[in-house]
Amino acid sequence: MSKKFKIFNISEVPFEAIHDMPNSRQTLATKEDLVSDNIDALTKGTLKPGSKWDWHKHEQYDELGIVLEGNGKFYWENEIVDYKFVRIKV
Repeated sequence: MSKKFKIFNISEVPFEAIHDMPNSRQTLATKEDLVSDNIDALTKGTLKPGSKWDWHKHEQYDELGIVLEGNGKFYWENEIVDYKFVRIKV
């Protein structure tokens, strides 16, 4: 089964509310767009300073976060991990 590759400008992807945070996510691809059955969606999330997403859990999928700017805390069960983006000059 072949899927058609889509090219688009990320600035044209609308923002949507997620976990009670308005305009904090862009959905770049859904399960219907992807070839793998192991990925549910590809999204880009943006939080303003001092904001947070409500605690939630995914039963069937893992969630991967990549920090592109800023710093904060990641909470998982009884763990709290501080993170900070550091720009590497090449």
